[in-house]
Amino acid sequence: MDIRSTEKKKQRAAKIAGFMFLGSLFIPALNWALVLSTFISKENVVSTANNILANTAFFSFGIVNEVISSIIIVSLSLSLYGILKSVNKDLARYALVLKLANAFLTLVIALAHIVVLQVLNNLSSFTAIHQEEVKGLTGVLLRNHISLTTIPGMFLGLSMSLFMYLLMKSKYIPSNLARFGLISYVLIFIYDLLFLLAPTFTSIPIIQAIGWGPNVLFMLIIGIWLLIRGLNIQKV
Repeated sequence: MDIRSTEKKKQRAAKIAGFMFLGSLFIPALNWALVLSTFISKENVVSTANNILANTAFFSFGIVNEVISSIIIVSLSLSLYGILKSVNKDLARYALVLKLANAFLTLVIALAHIVVLQVLNNLSSFTAIHQEEVKGLTGVLLRNHISLTTIPGMFLGLSMSLFMYLLMKSKYIPSNLARFGLISYVLIFIYDLLFLLAPTFTSIPIIQAIGWGPNVLFMLIIGIWLLIRGLNIQKV
């Protein structure tokens, strides 16, 4: 009876994980493409700040999406830990800690955007000259949003590589799928590391596709797989 109950808990956790995989794929991508990136002006950073001031409600919506992304990361990490702690509890716990660090750093970026919004909403407290400087600084912060996600991305790559290794050992999903996931997250870690060491190199489209493309495909597949098929616990 206890074994059956444990299996049911794992299957429920798998459904949650599948939903969170899809959420972690679509929400950050759509938030950047449809919300945050629309404020960025290619002309100058001051124009970026002015764009935020012109539509603070929409910018706040982007911040809410970032907070939701953090919640999704936490939910995914707890679900995977619940599934995989029986495979190797120490390694699963270590992956959980790294994944929670990923969530925390993502939340820090959201908090930074809240600070940006608050500063811009209180521009009247600065002199006219300082107002332009403040706009410039806040504009620079948003224009470098992708750069700010580099460190969280490294924690993402490390933590999920460990989870994928445990999934591969568990046989809960097809080994080839787990192996593909492991490779895709290792590529993310390498890409974000290279972004810090050689940002010009990582700006090449083919390098970006290699760094993130496989993981986009994997998250789509694993999300749908876990929602529909669940875990193959019988093979353990």
